[in-house]
Amino acid sequence: VLREVASGGFPLARDLAARPSLLCQLVSELQQWLQAGDGRNPAGPAGSCPLTARELVILQMVADGKANKETALTLDITERTVKNHLANIFDKLAARGRAHAVRLAMENGWICTGLSHALLGRPAGREVVA
Repeated sequence: VLREVASGGFPLARDLAARPSLLCQLVSELQQWLQAGDGRNPAGPAGSCPLTARELVILQMVADGKANKETALTLDITERTVKNHLANIFDKLAARGRAHAVRLAMENGWICTGLSHALLGRPAGREVVA
């Protein structure tokens, strides 16, 4: 199913691509449901991600090797805003830098490699050209 969603072949993919925060919320809720074991009592705040949906999207793009400028162009924000988000991410995760933040987020299951194209509704390998 994940491959189908990433390729755009799953009808929900277009809706999720149009609203990356919805996908982040869906992933977060699914993780909580899975952590609960029986599916009835989601994990509390202790197991939840401290990052906002926008911060998760930006960190996902970092994990996929995107530069700040490319992230800014893709999300239609300034490069300074990307840097501000990254500073907040580093602070929230007590990360020493980009690679450390990505590692921490991947270890906690908040992001995975190769997902930013699915979040943004673009085929894998298609780059944003400035």
